[in-house]
Amino acid sequence: MNVQLATDLQAEIEKLVVSGHFKNADDAVAQGIRLLLTAQGSYEKVQVGIDQANSSELLDHETVFSSLRSKLTK
Repeated sequence: MNVQLATDLQAEIEKLVVSGHFKNADDAVAQGIRLLLTAQGSYEKVQVGIDQANSSELLDHETVFSSLRSKLTK
């Protein structure tokens, strides 16, 4: 795969490689994609929470803390 990046992004990747943070540009870009995928997964989980809140599927604090206390005493 061959990808064209904006000049400013190319410069940032080069800085990361020169500074020793990455062995080469491929490693830097690969790590960036991994971080993007992790962030996307987090956004999706947050959206699930928002959807649950909007449909009144949340637990009240007393229920949550009661459950936590019972797990701690086991």
